Amino acid sequence: MKRSSDIDFILAFTFLFVLSILWGCQSDQPPVAKPTKDSSQFGKLSDAQDKTEKALMEAESKRLALEEATVTFNSKLAANIDLARAGNQGNPEGFPKIIVEGELNIARSQLDGVASDPEEMARGERRRADLETGRAEEARRAYSVAAEDAKKMQSEIVRLKVERDVAQAEANAARALEKEAQKVFEAQLEKNRQENQKAIDKLVADHRKELDKEKRAFQRQLGWVLMGLGTVFIIGGAFLAYTGVQSGDPLKAIVRAAVVAGAGAFCFSVAWSINQWWFKWVFIGGCATGVAACLVYAWAAWKESQEKKALLQRSKEADEAEKALKAIGKVIDPLPEKSEIKQALSSKMSKVDKALIHELKAEDQRAEANLAQ
Repeated sequence: MKRSSDIDFILAFTFLFVLSILWGCQSDQPPVAKPTKDSSQFGKLSDAQDKTEKALMEAESKRLALEEATVTFNSKLAANIDLARAGNQGNPEGFPKIIVEGELNIARSQLDGVASDPEEMARGERRRADLETGRAEEARRAYSVAAEDAKKMQSEIVRLKVERDVAQAEANAARALEKEAQKVFEAQLEKNRQENQKAIDKLVADHRKELDKEKRAFQRQLGWVLMGLGTVFIIGGAFLAYTGVQSGDPLKAIVRAAVVAGAGAFCFSVAWSINQWWFKWVFIGGCATGVAACLVYAWAAWKESQEKKALLQRSKEADEAEKALKAIGKVIDPLPEKSEIKQALSSKMSKVDKALIHELKAEDQRAEANLAQ
C-alpha cells in the first residue's frame, strides 16, 4: 500500500512540474531605437538667431545715435532762437520788430520743452558782445562758423537717418531669415521624427519576428517532450491497471490507471494546442483544474488513511476483548452453575457477550477436535 502511494506522489509531482514549465517563456519588451541627431539645421538656426540679434543691436545703436544728434541739434537751434529773441528786444518799436518777434515765437513753440544748449548760448553771447564792442568783423566770422557747424550737424543727422534705416532693414531681413530657418528646422525635426518612428517600428517588427521564431522553436521542442511524457504516462497507466488487477483490487487500480492515462492524453493535447492563441487561457483553466484534482486526491487519500487507522484500532480492540473473554471463560467454566461468582458475572453480562463466549467455546472445541484427529 505504501509503495502505491509513493508511485502516485511521484506521478503527481511530475505532472505538476510539467505544467509549471509550460507558462510564458517569452518577453514582449522590444528594444527602443534612439533618435538620430541632425545638427546641421540647428546650426543654421543658431547662426540666423545670432545674426538677427547682432542686426537688432546695430539698428538700436544707430537709432540711439540719431536720437542723440537730433536732441543736440534741436538744443542748439533753441539756443539760437532764444538769442535772436533777446537781441530783438533792443530793436526800435515797429512792425519789423513785431514780425521778427512773432516768427521767432512760432519757431520756438515748435521746440517746446527743448532746453537751450548752454555752450551755444555762451557762444551767442560772445558774438553779441563782439558787435556791441565794435568788432563786427569778428562777429560775422563767428556767425559763419556757427552756420557751417549747423549744416554739418544736419548732414550728420541725414547720414545717421540713412544708417538707421539700413540697419533696421538689415534687422528685418535677418528676422525673416531666422523665421525661415526656424521653419526649416521644425520641418527637419518632423522628418527626423518620422524616420525614427519608421526605424523603431521596423525594429519592433523584427524583434517580434525573432520572438515568434524562438517561440515556435521552443514549442516544437516542448511538444516532443510532452508527447514523450504522454507516452510514458499512458504506458504507466496500463502498467498500473495490470498490476492492480493482479493484486486483487481491480476497481481502484483501474481508477488510478485512468488518471495516469488521462494525464498522458492531456500531455498529447497540450502538445497539439500549445501554439494556439487560446492556449494561455486553457492552460490557466487546466492548471486550476489540476490543482483542484490534486487537492481532492490528497484529501481522499488522507481520509482513506484515517479510516484504515480506525479499522486497525477497532480490530486490535476486538482481539484484546476476545482474549479477555477467553480468559474469563477458562476461569468460570470449572465453577458450579449456582456459584455466586458465576451468577454475578452472568447477571452483569449482556446476551451478546454470552453468545460470544458460547461461540468462542465452540471454536475452541472444534479446534481441539481437529487436533485430536
